[in-house]
Amino acid sequence: MQYARQAQALAKQLKFGRGEARALDNIGWVYYRRGELDKALSLSMQALKLSQQVHDTWESVNASINIASVYYEQENLPQAIVYFKQALRMSEMLHDKLLMGRALNNLAFMYYRQGQYPLSLEYSFQGFA
Repeated sequence: MQYARQAQALAKQLKFGRGEARALDNIGWVYYRRGELDKALSLSMQALKLSQQVHDTWESVNASINIASVYYEQENLPQAIVYFKQALRMSEMLHDKLLMGRALNNLAFMYYRQGQYPLSLEYSFQGFA
């Protein structure tokens, strides 16, 4: 947390939007791991907004995944799906197989949790393509 806060302060001072967005998302992830979901959501939302402003698609994907993860923990599966799908679309634009796999795996799990097994299988199989 200490290093992420230092990184955020330095990035803000340097007007380095990409660095600030990444730091905000890292701080949000620490709050997520601590179970402070409202703080985690707020910081990851800020990171998403900032990363979109500076056209950093990679960080936008990561922030979207973190936002979706918070919604999942809050048992808001429909909102989690929205953000996992957003992450999938952006990761496809980047042709980043790792990020695509993360999004597909999480979507498969969300649909599984909702009992929508055909959709769950569809997203699972896409991850193997």
